[in-house]
Amino acid sequence: MPTCRRAFLGLLAVAALLAAGVGPAQASTSVQFEATFSESSCNGSLCGTGVVARFGNASLSFSGGDPLCTTTGLPNLVTITVASGTLTVCQVGVDRVTHPTGLAEPFSGPFTVIGGTGVFAGATGSGVHNATWVLDRDTLEPRLARRHYSGTLTLP
Repeated sequence: MPTCRRAFLGLLAVAALLAAGVGPAQASTSVQFEATFSESSCNGSLCGTGVVARFGNASLSFSGGDPLCTTTGLPNLVTITVASGTLTVCQVGVDRVTHPTGLAEPFSGPFTVIGGTGVFAGATGSGVHNATWVLDRDTLEPRLARRHYSGTLTLP
């Protein structure tokens, strides 16, 4: 009978731990992060629509010089929103070159994931973003604006 009593007490202890929210550790998952956007000017900043692989249609918005983005260079805080959550990244990188149809601004540089909500809650990761803006030489209005993110995203 003592063996049955110990087994019963052990089961009670496990049930108490599970009821208290102490469960088995969850493993994180790393996935390739790929996202592509068309961008435009929005209220003095940048915004866009596109697709995040594995997560579907998305939008993005920029906050230049945001204090949450503490990297060196010309930092931008970018919020990427999909139906199941938001991903916040800090990115840098600006180079300007002339282009036959106007002023082309290819942007290239690193990005780091600094937050998220929903499916991206607790996410970490990093990678590279590449973008090209071709601006009208006279009005400086965008004719073409594309951005692509490529990196690794780790989800809890």
